[in-house]
Amino acid sequence: MTVEIRYRWLLLLISLVVLVMIRDYPWIMAGYVAVVLAVALTYTILVPRRLIQNEAIFRREALRLLAQNDVEAMRRLTAQQWLLRNFGRADLVHEILALAATASGEHELACAEYRKAMGFAPPDDRARLQLNLAAQELKAGQFDNAEARYRAALNKPRHAHLARTGLARTLLARGDASREAVDLLRHLVENCTPSERESMKASLAEAERRLASG
Repeated sequence: MTVEIRYRWLLLLISLVVLVMIRDYPWIMAGYVAVVLAVALTYTILVPRRLIQNEAIFRREALRLLAQNDVEAMRRLTAQQWLLRNFGRADLVHEILALAATASGEHELACAEYRKAMGFAPPDDRARLQLNLAAQELKAGQFDNAEARYRAALNKPRHAHLARTGLARTLLARGDASREAVDLLRHLVENCTPSERESMKASLAEAERRLASG
């Protein structure tokens, strides 16, 4: 298990410990509190602005490298994101690492990075990350995990189509010759985009063949 330290909480803990240690020295404590307040004010004003700038630059550069399929450069870029990791969008750093692992075919590593990203992500992003994680679990052969995540996403209207697609493909990959897989794929064939239709039809034909032979 990997444990990540969020430095802002570590610094807060250290500050409290120091405060307890110097409580018997009023002048020293007053000076220390003044320094801590100055640092906190600087953090409140300057760090958020710097984080916004760093995040925008990081997103832009990471997407450029992803389009070029330059996995090693993406990893070097994420290794430089100390500020984001410890004071900002750590979920974004792990998501980029997951995308890099996906691009290089390292599906189990991608799963691990998506799980880390979900631990830091705001609630609005977790459903999307769940689906991305499920897709990598499917490719890694972790069918039970993938199925559970896709089923959990079925009741979210925004993600229901992707969840049905992923669930159908998971059942098919596992060799599940069930009526549910056939019904899911039929629904998808009727509601998918033209670019998806041929792939869906092929999957449906395979599911129907397995159901008939089972």
